[in-house]
Amino acid sequence: MEAGYTEDIYKKNKIWEAITKYFVDWDCVTLIRPIAEESRLAHIEDEDFENLKSEFKKGANEFVKWVHSKAKPKIV
Repeated sequence: MEAGYTEDIYKKNKIWEAITKYFVDWDCVTLIRPIAEESRLAHIEDEDFENLKSEFKKGANEFVKWVHSKAKPKIV
């Protein structure tokens, strides 16, 4: 959190408060580059998941499983 009373600092601090409130359990995951070619990497959103490096796909799938194992059911 930043010290100060400007509108900008207030907005940043509100975002930080929300992140720390909803994401209490922090961790870090390292993934390899999904594609070697820079031109394709710049437009990764256009790539099919099947066309990415197998090591990246494996890491991404493990990450999704980890997120699902940590997620709590939504209560209404």
